[in-house]
Amino acid sequence: TLFKRIPTIKEEKILSAKRLTTLYKDKSGTDIISNQERYRRSRSKFELSSPSRFCSYSISFERDPIFIAGRYCKYSRTLPQSPWSSEDKAAPKLPGHSVCISENFVLQYEFTFKVSEKVCEPLKKRFAASDARFVASGREDLDVRMLGRGRPFTVELRNCHLTSSLSGTDYVGTLQNVEIEINNMHPDIEVKYLTRISREEAELISLGEEGKIKY
Repeated sequence: TLFKRIPTIKEEKILSAKRLTTLYKDKSGTDIISNQERYRRSRSKFELSSPSRFCSYSISFERDPIFIAGRYCKYSRTLPQSPWSSEDKAAPKLPGHSVCISENFVLQYEFTFKVSEKVCEPLKKRFAASDARFVASGREDLDVRMLGRGRPFTVELRNCHLTSSLSGTDYVGTLQNVEIEINNMHPDIEVKYLTRISREEAELISLGEEGKIKY
């Protein structure tokens, strides 16, 4: 016959059931075992038992991080860029931004303020971020001021809950207000040129090492 008869729906169901439960050979004569038959054989070799305790899962959701870039000037010679202890040899004996801590009758001075903290805290508060990471393009010594245009930096704000003011072109005015807030709160630093950038641009800023110049 020129045309092969098409099996009915009932016949197709019967054939499908047979393929799942029976063994058959391919064109080369090799036995092919269906997944259902393989499962049946493996189950007969092992004794399966019900789990003895319930499984628990912890799920958390976070928004994508937001990256804010800008430049900062530092006018104090006793203000570190990032967290720094007086145990470091480069730290001054009595820094202006420090508190005296007595531990085992040994006096230590821990810095209470840092450039990173003065910049990050207002940004965290404004956008309700769970955490902030400060990265600068290079660093200056503790007793060195940063003048001129300032040092480039970026802040990574993680899991922000208030982001509507950063949508569209509204972020320009929002970040200008943050600049004013930071500069009014901390006269020993100045933040300027705040803008929103991408993750790729933030990575480039962290790679840019600048020369250290004392003033």
